[in-house]
Amino acid sequence: MGVAATHYAILGVAVTDKKKVKEFFGKEEKFLDFTEEYNDNGYKEKPTPNKSGIHMIVDGMNGDYIVIGKILSKGIEEGMPFTQMAFDPESKTVTFSKQLRDADPVGILAEIRKIDEAMGTNFASLPLQYIAFTHWH
Repeated sequence: MGVAATHYAILGVAVTDKKKVKEFFGKEEKFLDFTEEYNDNGYKEKPTPNKSGIHMIVDGMNGDYIVIGKILSKGIEEGMPFTQMAFDPESKTVTFSKQLRDADPVGILAEIRKIDEAMGTNFASLPLQYIAFTHWH
């Protein structure tokens, strides 16, 4: 069995509390049809189109995180490439080397609230932030 890596830059929320992630996995099977709309195919270069424009990236291997938000940039590369981002601490903004698509924080949080309502989670209370990470799948 091989392992693939997809690099993501997302504007959204990151759930890293092990207890909250474990609770999500306990509910996810019951809500599989609901969460399916938010899945992204990590093997394809472009984000999987969906109605909301919001995706949920879930660490199914180790249960370490759930990231929910708008995919701003996505890359599929072999090995461990060097990814460069500039951060301006004065303006509190992140500039990625690839051009970002417009992101609507209000729309992102509204969609996350729908997930919260359906699944009994409280992810919309987490801070909205730029998140860059490598997802192994």
